[in-house]
Amino acid sequence: MRHTKGKSQSGFTLLEIMLVVLVAGIIGAIAVPRITNAMRSHRLTIATRQVIDTMKRAKMTAVSQNRTSAIGVDINGRRMGVVMFNADGTVNSVEYIPLPEGVSFQRPPGVTANPAGVTGANVVSFKQSGGFYRQDFNSRGFPTVAFGATVSIFLGNGRDYNAVTMTSVGGVQAFRLSGGEWTSTQAPRSSESSDGNTNANIRNTNGNSNTRAGNGH
Repeated sequence: MRHTKGKSQSGFTLLEIMLVVLVAGIIGAIAVPRITNAMRSHRLTIATRQVIDTMKRAKMTAVSQNRTSAIGVDINGRRMGVVMFNADGTVNSVEYIPLPEGVSFQRPPGVTANPAGVTGANVVSFKQSGGFYRQDFNSRGFPTVAFGATVSIFLGNGRDYNAVTMTSVGGVQAFRLSGGEWTSTQAPRSSESSDGNTNANIRNTNGNSNTRAGNGH
């Protein structure tokens, strides 16, 4: 009688399944915190960009409407926006936009260092008005602060911290806290046009001076 060899049954043993689960758990334990931290850092970057964009929008509104504009910051509500005024100059409303989840207006605990040009220890250096912090811009788009002064907004997620500063001539700069020191993460852009015009005027003045000097010889 001829015996036929039966087909072998394929499958996983309990040990193999346990090994797969163990490896997956190890990978997850390593990857999940990194992904979470990356997401938190990304939201902080978005919030920083949001602050800069709001500043630019307020400046453009002031210039385009040839009237005072302003930024409003609600620290407790974790939101900021452009202030809308009535015809008589009183505040009508604030077009608030909330910060991304997990990000709030806060300074790093235990850090006394400030970004370049910033003095004091306020989370938002704007003046408080009507229940929120407010920074006005004149009709030329410049913040209404003393010449040479720098205003600032600090952001954090409990782990990482950023700051946005603006000079009296409208120059905006972003900073990130690294090793207890604030390092610049973005070149000033808000005052490029005004700075560029200033540099052009300087060049023209120098050029005219040189021309006059040449004619004198």
